[in-house]
Amino acid sequence: MESIKRRRSFYEKYAPSGSFLAPAGFGEGLQPSDAKSLIREVSLFNFRCQLSALDQVADKTRPKPSPMLSQADLETALAHHCRTRGRLIESVFNMSDRFTHSPVPFTLHSMETNTGLAAEHWAERQKSVHALWKLMDSWPGTKPDFWYRGEDDNLVNMPGPGAQWERCVAEFYVQAFYNYYGYPPVLPCRI
Repeated sequence: MESIKRRRSFYEKYAPSGSFLAPAGFGEGLQPSDAKSLIREVSLFNFRCQLSALDQVADKTRPKPSPMLSQADLETALAHHCRTRGRLIESVFNMSDRFTHSPVPFTLHSMETNTGLAAEHWAERQKSVHALWKLMDSWPGTKPDFWYRGEDDNLVNMPGPGAQWERCVAEFYVQAFYNYYGYPPVLPCRI
């Protein structure tokens, strides 16, 4: 009973005119496929945020101050580095062509299709996995023996070895995330 009173006083204090309950009829007409699309969208959004945050702390190629670099050169190098890393992250989500300057990571169209890492077929997914691999290549950690299989341009035509390499990339990402943050990451899912 005490916890209910505390919760109510908290809600009244921070949202005196708002209701924290869903309005009547909320969710009516929501189809299971719509719910799956929304869950997928939330998982992709979380994955993108976590990937960006991890890259900020794990990337070892970020330019650093040095006596050989002027402040202007350092700022230019940092801006270029951030742009390059951002484009790699966009490529992980198969968005490098359509959303280069968009602050909105996903659209209604992307909610209806499995693209990027969530694509159904290896040939469609390979570009995104390759971008993730390239992004993580500068991160510290022990890379598996076949980590550099990603350099093979013919990998897109080899679903079997591609699946093995994709698993290696995913496992490295999960372990790196866990090493830095102490809990497992959110991974993208399909509709």
